[in-house]
Parts: sequence; structure tokens; C-alpha cells
Amino acid sequence: MLEIRWHSRAGQGAVTGAKGLADVVAGTGKEVQAFAFYGSAKRGAAMTAYNRIDDQPILNHEKFMNPDYVLVIDPGLVYITDICANEKANTKYIITTHLSKEEFLKTKPELNGKEIYTLDCIGLSLEAFGKSIPNAPMLGAFLKVSKTLELEFFLESFKKVLGKKLPQKIIDANMEVIKKAYNNSNGLNSNYINRRKLWNIKAGMNLKLALCYSLLKQKVMKSSKNTQTKEIIAPIALIRQVWLIGELKSPFIITNIV
Repeated sequence: MLEIRWHSRAGQGAVTGAKGLADVVAGTGKEVQAFAFYGSAKRGAAMTAYNRIDDQPILNHEKFMNPDYVLVIDPGLVYITDICANEKANTKYIITTHLSKEEFLKTKPELNGKEIYTLDCIGLSLEAFGKSIPNAPMLGAFLKVSKTLELEFFLESFKKVLGKKLPQKIIDANMEVIKKAYNNSNGLNSNYINRRKLWNIKAGMNLKLALCYSLLKQKVMKSSKNTQTKEIIAPIALIRQVWLIGELKSPFIITNIV
């Protein structure tokens, strides 16, 4: 049995990705499961989704599993959740980050020695859709690493799945971003988008950043009357927008913002 665990935030498409993968695999005659566990119903809350794939009927319907693959489509979750929970000795990790594998492992040394693959799924989704929905590029990365299905077969089958509810323009964008994630020779184990291109994407998101900063300043800023330094101690649900756009080392505290 092949078991897959997705780590995501509500609204990033992990459930859609897990169900889409299950629909395609079911077309090959295999038994599949796709389900999710939400810690909160709020958009942006941490959640997990799951797949099971087997040649035999699957009798286990628990969310507990020893995953063969762990797919992390929100980079912040690497630092605040245990993505290694119940891992196997040979569990493979595909993690969304704009950092190279070497840079990423310096920020999370506990993952050294594990089979880690990195890809900037958020950057790819921003290019394809203009917003952060990194499930499609993660599917491309998973196909490349796992070799579970042939790319062309998956694309044709997935196109039919998406055709039930999405316009053709969005379907075409999904096909292209999956192929880009799969075929990019520098994508896995390194950063797909170079730093200059990444900053161009960030520059185009300044309105989103300004809005997020405004919310932070209004809701959670603690300032001292005797100093010019202001410290924002922010809930993850708010600060993650700034953190993903910027180069911050911590998603929790930003200092010296006036």
C-alpha cells in the first residue's frame, strides 16, 4: 500500500490535489482513498490531507498512517508542525520552498539524513494563476519523484477531472504548471525561480503586503511610548502572508517596523 500525507493550510488546495490524484489513480483500476483532517474550519488554518493507494481493497479508514510520501505545500508548516510524525525509515519528503535544498536544510537541520526534495510550488503557482495555490505543481513534483504514473496519462486524466468544475483557461494553466514542475531539471532539490525573478514576483504583490501589514498594525502591534522600535507579535494566520513574500527567518516576530 502507498500512503501519502499532505501538509497544508485550508484554501491552498491540498484536498483538491488529494482527491484529484485519487480520481486519476482510480481510473487505473487501483483502490484509493482521499480524505482530510481540519484543525479548524477557518481559511488559513493548518490541516492535513491523505491518500492511500493499493491493488487490494483498503479496509483501513483511519487518518493514522506511516506515510511513504509527505507533501508540504506551505513552507511555514515545516517549522511549526511535526511533518515527520510516524515516518518510515524511507519516507520521502517533497517540500515547498524558494530556498535550495542546501539552504533549506540549514534552516531545518533536523531533516538532514532524510530523503528531501524541494521545489518552489508557490512561485510556480503565482506565475500560473497569479495567486498561491501550490497543489498543482506539487502533483507534478510527486509524479516525478514517485514515478507512480506516466505524466501524459496523468495530464489527460486530470484534465477530465478538472473539466467538471473549472473553466478551460484554468485547466490549461494547471496542465502547464504540472508539466513545468515535472520537467524542470533544476526544480527538485534546488530553487526553481532565481532570486531576481522571485523579487519581481514579490514586487507585484506589494498591495497584498500593505494590506497584511495594515491588519497586523491594527490588531496585534505592541509599541512602547519611550522608544521608536515597534514589535509586532503576530498570529501565524496573519503573519504568514508577510513571511512568504519576504525573506524572514521566523514567522512570528517582525521588529523595527514603523
